[in-house]
Amino acid sequence: MTGSRRRAILGLVSLLVVAACGGATPSAVPSSSASPGPSVSPNDSGTPVPDPSCPALDTTYVAPEVELTPQIGRLGMELQVTSLVPAWDPTARFVPEASELDTHGGLLPGGHDMPAELWLFYPDLVPLGTPAILSVRPSLAVGSGPAQPLEISVTETRNTYWLLSLRGVPDVDGPARLEVEVEWRDSCFTYTASGGVDVSLVSTAVTNSCPLDREAFYTQLAEVEFASPLLVGTSEVDLSGQRPIARYLPEGPPGGDGPTPFQVWDRDLPALTGAPGKALAVSEANDRVDLSTMDASWYLRRDVIRSLDRGNPATPSRVFHRAPDPRADGSFRLRLPPDAGRYVVWLAFDFESTCATGTAWSVFTVDLAEPTASPAPSETPEPSIAP
Repeated sequence: MTGSRRRAILGLVSLLVVAACGGATPSAVPSSSASPGPSVSPNDSGTPVPDPSCPALDTTYVAPEVELTPQIGRLGMELQVTSLVPAWDPTARFVPEASELDTHGGLLPGGHDMPAELWLFYPDLVPLGTPAILSVRPSLAVGSGPAQPLEISVTETRNTYWLLSLRGVPDVDGPARLEVEVEWRDSCFTYTASGGVDVSLVSTAVTNSCPLDREAFYTQLAEVEFASPLLVGTSEVDLSGQRPIARYLPEGPPGGDGPTPFQVWDRDLPALTGAPGKALAVSEANDRVDLSTMDASWYLRRDVIRSLDRGNPATPSRVFHRAPDPRADGSFRLRLPPDAGRYVVWLAFDFESTCATGTAWSVFTVDLAEPTASPAPSETPEPSIAP
């Protein structure tokens, strides 16, 4: 779901959840502020009359979308609306046409409470009155075992969604099935929606070195995962994770193009030096990070500065490029351009670390000097031979 869509919609506005007692399945109870159903009198024949302000329950009807987004792990769920009961006829039941769901399984950390956002999206982003949740029933089946109910509570309320906490996720490794059923009502209908997703539980024995909140994840990425510099020849340069994907959080690369490599380049740092056509070894010493690929793009320094000073976001023309394979020890061989000059090189790596995967960058200046010509040997006159 896009950010603009999230900001635009109206969320669920009344939700109270009570924990399970004595093995009962946890459920939500309606708020006193929920909109009552319309008061519609039957016609002369005693048949209930639909409220004209409510959508018609026919082939044109489009049900609201229900989304549950966990804030740890890497998975997403949309729930299918399976039935509606009109407020003017509690004995009637309408089954809407099934919609295509955007549901994807993934990793779910075990041994932790699972915070999750619950969203409700009405057609045209206009709810029918004030929706109120009646129940939320999550369950988890580990392996081939039976589904077990998870306790649930509300931990935070915001304008457009409810932040729930699902408790009781077991601290184990292995496959599981997460199922959720939600029931709510508005001024026209009472709805039931349900869905499920296959997940891989990951125990705390695996995840204990990785933060499970967003701020701590990025702090660790900068201060631990990429704390060690990149070694180029005998010089150290900065290496930073530019487009990380968290292993156990729903954190991925930001939308848009992001910064260009030259926007993270520091033109004032001393240049590395080398000889045209030679090569330098590239390696990193952090055992928490593995660099699997390297792509080296070279640009003339003057072209990069001209582009930055003019505020031109376009990348200058690349003058040299290599993408070497890693060597047996995990290092790379950085081939230098064949011509002398002042260059900016952008090294892009695919990386895997303890808590993330993604792309890492290093951008720095390299000066390649013309080789100094060796002085010609002095000519010594041959000794003369006396006649």
